[in-house]
Formats: sequence, structure tokens, C-alpha cells
Amino acid sequence: MFDYLGPGAPLSSLAVNENMGCYEKQPEMLFPVNQLVQLVDISPNWDWEEGGATVLLIFPQPLMTTTLFSCHFGESQVPGEFITPTVLRCKAPAQEAGVYTLIVYWNHNQQVSHGVNFEFKRNLNTISSEAVQTPEITFRCKMLERIESIDHQVKASKGKTNAEYFNAPDAEQLTLMHCACAIGYDRVVESLLHKGAAIDQCDIIGHTPLHLAVIYKHNNVIHTVAKVLGLETFSKLICIRPSNGQTVIELAAASMQQETLKVLLHYSNIANSYVESH
Repeated sequence: MFDYLGPGAPLSSLAVNENMGCYEKQPEMLFPVNQLVQLVDISPNWDWEEGGATVLLIFPQPLMTTTLFSCHFGESQVPGEFITPTVLRCKAPAQEAGVYTLIVYWNHNQQVSHGVNFEFKRNLNTISSEAVQTPEITFRCKMLERIESIDHQVKASKGKTNAEYFNAPDAEQLTLMHCACAIGYDRVVESLLHKGAAIDQCDIIGHTPLHLAVIYKHNNVIHTVAKVLGLETFSKLICIRPSNGQTVIELAAASMQQETLKVLLHYSNIANSYVESH
């Protein structure tokens, strides 16, 4: 279903493959001993001294996920867990304040990646490592986990796919569409819409995916949804009042997001003119 569009492509380049129900895993491979990998991205690139932040490391090519990987922060090492063949997740260890070299190894002693800097900061305000976990990191993790889950479901159904896979929620009633809108991955949003994924499904606190796009100021997602759905359908969508009691226009106004509000009102006015003329 989802695949990377070329070496080094970031998570935002994920797109739906119309011929499959799961993301296409490129042939698994191991990098030669003399060919170290430059990580595409690392998020976040710091933590407090106490450690505990979830760190995502993105590789330019798939690795053999059956091999044991570990992440070395200076002299400290922690296990790495693959979410997809190109994304490794680990927990930052506790370290004294300072900048450390983060390197990925397999079998604990064979270096895989070039080193990147990872900083541990002194926590003067006793803020937990949860504060390091930005909404983007949280939703990226959820999104990758959802993709992996859908991949397994589709394989079990021998490649058959339908909207139920994409609309299946997690414990917080978040769907893959919620995650894509929250992060601003408009290409994934467009692909999911074409696959029949719902844009009006509510999470546990009553937010639709479009509400999350408004909350995190992803106007690109709003433009994409309007383009794919068409003005008439989009005008009805932005007037939906879910269980949280607010339309997306009211949410944008209440949170003082003027640019997002302008975008929504622009589409609303165009849609109203369209409806009146037909």
C-alpha cells in the first residue's frame, strides 16, 4: 500500500500503490561492512539527561529486519525495533548532559550507520521526557504502526483490500487518516481518499481528521481534501458538528488560527456560490 518513492525519501513521500493493499517492501538487504549508511533523518535529536524519549531513525534503504539492531549513544546502547524496513525506533538512555555520537549496529558490534549527533540536556525544570515527544513524533509512530498493522491484515486476506482496513481505529479511535492529517502528509491523505478512507470519522475526543489538520495548521491538507472531494462535498464536510461540538471553521476561529480560517472560509464561500448557481 505505501512505499518510499526513491532512496532517501522522507516519511512525507509515502503514497498509496493502487495495485496492492500493503506497502511494498523493497528486497531486504544488508549493507556491506565497508559501506556505512547515512541516516536520512532522526527525530528528535535530543533528550533530557534522564532519557526515555522515543527516537525514530530513518534509513535510505530497507535493512534485514530479522537481524538484531542496537543504537549506541556514546558508550551506552539500547535495542532498536523496526516499525518498517526503513524506520528504526529506540528509547534514548539516561546520559550526562552533552553531545554524543549516535551509531546503529547490528549484532551489537557491526557498525551499520555513520554517526550523527544526539544531545542530552540538563533538565533544570524536572520536565519529563514526554515533553520531548512532539505531536508529530507521536503521530508518526502511530501512523507507521497502523501501516504495519494494515499490511499484516491485507496479507492475511491474500491481497484483498477495502476501506475497512483504512478506517479501523486504534484504542484512541485514531485512524490512519487522522495520523496523516495531523502530520500534514497531504499525498497520503489524497491516496487514502481515493481508496475510500473516511475523512469524517471521530477519534475518542470527537475530532475528525480535518479537525487535526486545523489544530496543527496543515493548510496543505485542507487544500488537498477540497480538491479530491469537490466543492459541494467539502462544503458539507466543514459544516459537520461532531461530538466535540465544533465545526472545523469554529475550531479555527476559537484557536485564533487566522490563516487556516481564511482558507476554510474561502472554500466555504466558493462552495456556497457553486451550490446557489446550480
